[in-house]
Amino acid sequence: MPDYIRVKQRDTRHELSIVASAFDETAYERLDKPATKRDGTPLPPKYHMPLSGVAGRKSAPKAKQAGSEKEKSE
Repeated sequence: MPDYIRVKQRDTRHELSIVASAFDETAYERLDKPATKRDGTPLPPKYHMPLSGVAGRKSAPKAKQAGSEKEKSE
């Protein structure tokens, strides 16, 4: 069974479990966290969501009522 480590991608900041032999210090930062479940299967990715993208969202513009301008002028 391969030896897994938990890493953080430097460009996206996503956390992943990768095979230790695939570790590249320029692309990943090694984390001091478990990389596998108790049965040895790798943990799923943890995707990084920047807070600025969530807090800065605006709600979709409300649709205008159909024909409201025409009906008022007639």
